[in-house]
Amino acid sequence: MASRSTDLCHVADIANIRDRALVNTTNADQHGENVGDGFWNLLAFGMQMALIIVTGHALASSAPVKSLPAYCRLRRKDARTGRHAVTFFGSVACVINWGFGLVVGAMFAREVARRVPGSDYPLLIACAYIGFLTWGGGFSGSMPLLAATPGNPVEHIAGLIPVGDTLFSGFNIFITVALIVVMPFITRMMMPKPSDVVSIDPKLLMEEADFQKQLPKDAPPSERLEESRILTLIIGALGIAYLAMYFSEHGFNITINTVNLMFMIAGLLLHKTPMAYMRAISAAARSTAGILVQFPFYAGIPTDDGALRSGRTHYRNSSSMLRTKTPSRS
Repeated sequence: MASRSTDLCHVADIANIRDRALVNTTNADQHGENVGDGFWNLLAFGMQMALIIVTGHALASSAPVKSLPAYCRLRRKDARTGRHAVTFFGSVACVINWGFGLVVGAMFAREVARRVPGSDYPLLIACAYIGFLTWGGGFSGSMPLLAATPGNPVEHIAGLIPVGDTLFSGFNIFITVALIVVMPFITRMMMPKPSDVVSIDPKLLMEEADFQKQLPKDAPPSERLEESRILTLIIGALGIAYLAMYFSEHGFNITINTVNLMFMIAGLLLHKTPMAYMRAISAAARSTAGILVQFPFYAGIPTDDGALRSGRTHYRNSSSMLRTKTPSRS
């Protein structure tokens, strides 16, 4: 399902650029120049978004976080309680970091499928993704953090907007908390008929690989240093000291950069060694392919006089793609 959604996003990006070209045929040269000039304007922002994914994903793959689903044992081992747990913990984790939340939601879904007989596995995966609704109002919400980050592409338009006016506004907090509370109960209406429940063999739900490495006795000093906690503790202490000075000077005015630093330091400390963290980052980096490819095309889409006309074309194209869906289980 994830790959299908990604493919549709890629098709939509290409269709968007094509539509821009069609509505600007009278000024094709200028249009092409605008696309080429703007193609690399979001490189810094794209890198920041990629780091949000990989740092959150790497943090979620650390041993302490992976033990959370087993630690939070369900008192009532029934399918309804399992669905509620997956949705709730996934939603809370996405508020912290959306890359972190998607992995945590999937881990809870796997744990419920393993321990609760009669769980509908497709619905558990859907519950894990439902939690994604809260990320925009959380600590990794891209637009609020971008607006608070100095040097962002739109700073010349509205200036810097602190997160106190966006993420920590009463309106945003109310919506986010309401979603966390209400969404677990909405999943009750999504439960299929008993005859349509799709369970999965718990034996197929293998544990993820551990990123720690056991060194041989004759390992060289350089490798021992890479696999020791000395560098991790030094880097972690420096990072925490910097964050303490930053927040004492600026208050809790977080930006994309401070969020990424916090998750990088936390992930490094929880993975214990530099090389274990690098292995986790390498595994997480595969999730950034869409950002690395799509963001240059986003930046290359010019905002010109044809925007309103092309918008109608985008609507028709989007409607056509949305009508292409997977068969429902009825």
